Amino acid sequence: MNTKTSANSSEVSGFSLTIIGEQSPDRPELLGRDVRYVLNVKAIGQDGQVIEGVRYTVNCDLASKSLISFTGRGEEQLSTAAGENFSIYGRPPPNASYHLSMNKTLQVIVTSSDGVSTQVDYRMGRLCFWSTPDAQLSNDGHHWWVFSHTEWVGEGTGDQWHWSKNVEEAHLNIPSKGIGTSRFTSDAQGGSGYLSVRVDFPIDKGVFTAGERFRVLMPSSWNDWTATIPYEGEIQVRSE
Repeated sequence: MNTKTSANSSEVSGFSLTIIGEQSPDRPELLGRDVRYVLNVKAIGQDGQVIEGVRYTVNCDLASKSLISFTGRGEEQLSTAAGENFSIYGRPPPNASYHLSMNKTLQVIVTSSDGVSTQVDYRMGRLCFWSTPDAQLSNDGHHWWVFSHTEWVGEGTGDQWHWSKNVEEAHLNIPSKGIGTSRFTSDAQGGSGYLSVRVDFPIDKGVFTAGERFRVLMPSSWNDWTATIPYEGEIQVRSE
């Protein structure tokens, strides 16, 4: 993108906002707690070029109990070609009294000195990934099980993750076998059921042979406040 310098903020048509950090490609507006993000903001002119020298502020209303830090909000900025970076971090709750404040919509509003503004809404919730799937023969020997469970993305600063509902469905693709299937998830740990989920896909016994290796894809799953990062990798069927 081209850039130009201008001290005349009336040339601004709006602002470009870009989140840098772990995200689900199918739910880019969802940010995960315990993950550090950078929000990059650039001023954009009427001709679509990045403009330097524009004064603006970034605002986002955050209650203290939401446990979200947002550096630089409310402070006047001067736009540059590279854009300005703002750090966003949502802590997991230290105890159950914070649970009702954990799912939070962030209304980020960027406003130039003469009132031109852009608003983008993000959701602060929970982001997880699928563990490396495993494949083994069922106890009755009639089919194979391909199974995985969710783990939380983040720095591991807390174990209070059961304030919201988990993903209810998971998807499995095995391109070399022409398999594409979905299954409902089940609680994996925790009395309340929301620490992790597990999914087990039954596959006909004749599809694999013991010791065979194959590529597996698990696309994103999501609900309003929780999303998974897709998994892609090679796994090996356990010996019978």
